[in-house]
Amino acid sequence: MTINQSTKTPPFQLEKAVYQPTILVVDDEAINRFILEDLIEDRYQLALVENGQACLESVAERFPDLILLDVNMPGLNGFDVCRILKAEPLTADIPIIFLTAKIAPEDERLGLELGAVDYITKPFTESILLARIKTHLSLSQTQKLLEQSHFQLQKERDYIEYIMLSMRDDHRYISDHLTTLVA
Repeated sequence: MTINQSTKTPPFQLEKAVYQPTILVVDDEAINRFILEDLIEDRYQLALVENGQACLESVAERFPDLILLDVNMPGLNGFDVCRILKAEPLTADIPIIFLTAKIAPEDERLGLELGAVDYITKPFTESILLARIKTHLSLSQTQKLLEQSHFQLQKERDYIEYIMLSMRDDHRYISDHLTTLVA
């Protein structure tokens, strides 16, 4: 008896869960938050807050994958928020894109020196903003994967060295080759 594989279907289909990165938008102007929500919400998970303190509180609850941060806000401005986040080891690697009306070159320089990955001035071009978000999310994810791979390789290397040292100390495995490999 033969079974036709093309007509055989599983009783249920498991769908692969797709990870959707979270973007935190920080802007004191409601219209700007609305525009960004309209642009981004279908592509990414989105959190919107209206000031620097709310940004820090939001990050403390859940780390976003990327932050779009305005500079001019009451209370903590965007530069202050960036400085605080970059000073903390747990949040230092969150990519921050300044999205601001401040167009002076010294402001852009300061933002990048503080650790932002990009600086985009308003009004912005939607396609450019989306491309930069995608690029920086991809770079961040690649960096995380590289760090995980490095950690795993280091663990494996340490284990191999442990085995080789154990073999070198075990008289059953005495060999000039093993001694030179570990030394």
